[in-house]
Amino acid sequence: MKSWLKEYGSYIIIIIVIILVRIYIITPVRVQGPSMDTTLEEGQILLLYKLDKKINRNDIVVVDKSVMDTEIIKRVVGLPGDTIECINGKVFIN
Repeated sequence: MKSWLKEYGSYIIIIIVIILVRIYIITPVRVQGPSMDTTLEEGQILLLYKLDKKINRNDIVVVDKSVMDTEIIKRVVGLPGDTIECINGKVFIN
């Protein structure tokens, strides 16, 4: 038993660490659809960092599957309290 643990123990620890990092810190997300063209291309894979909870203007965010049927990736244009207008294809904030 000791020799088995000695031989495979480090592999088991590495696998556990990778699984924990994937679940709680960083996870891959695939871009689906053309809505973010020129910034992100369809099929591109992004690494989503889960620990930063503060959202700023121009951040790219992923809306989770639990909120919608599919994950969507969008850029934050406005923050709470902002007034947003789109005139002739140009976006004006406040």
